Amino acid sequence: MRFVALLLLLCSMTFSRAETLKIAILSYVPPFSVVADNNHFFGFDVELMDAVCKKIQAECQYIPVGYAKLLTMVKEQKADLGIGAISITPDIQYQFLVSLPYLTSDGQLMTTLKSPVNSEADLRGKQIGTWSNALFTSMVEKKYREVAKIKQYTELQELLQALAEKEVDVVLIHEQVAKFWCAGEELKAQFKLVGEKISLGSGYGIIAPHGRKALIDRINQALIQLETDGTYVKLYKDYFD
Repeated sequence: MRFVALLLLLCSMTFSRAETLKIAILSYVPPFSVVADNNHFFGFDVELMDAVCKKIQAECQYIPVGYAKLLTMVKEQKADLGIGAISITPDIQYQFLVSLPYLTSDGQLMTTLKSPVNSEADLRGKQIGTWSNALFTSMVEKKYREVAKIKQYTELQELLQALAEKEVDVVLIHEQVAKFWCAGEELKAQFKLVGEKISLGSGYGIIAPHGRKALIDRINQALIQLETDGTYVKLYKDYFD
């Protein structure tokens, strides 16, 4: 009898265990996500995803990758979800199931503090660096190809290094990322913004493979709850106010 009771207890513990979601996340795009040497994850996207997982009673298992790898992992169902300042565009919506937008998505030009470039009018003949993903590449090509040369980089670190070493004169990156690098105390104001923000997509979303509609529905419900209970507002103020 005791054996049967123990068996039932073990079974109930097994079925009540929270599901684990494999989440592909960008390894280094502050303030959205950063992975430390001890495999500790932090940033706005991380805290938002942690809160979402708590709402849906799941455990987050983060997999740090680059942008192209993130999309590939989700598409090939090697990850359940992907998050990383992913702008919602028709192409992204075609390739994936996408959550409700959780933040506005904009691009921003940035340069070094001592650069003579102060506005878009100063871009003629200059080199513009940007991420080598379809959204940023198409935006730069559309707006600046007739006045400037364009160079593409796969990672944020490469972009910043190219700017610091004057391989490029300005970079186009996410607005929130640009503001982080212009305001960070540890950077001692090495960079400045150029011009106004540029609209990119219809906000940032969390992506899932096709066939995971039930999961995306749960994600959306959690996002709505986080906004309603004040969690989202607090998180937003912590990172962007």
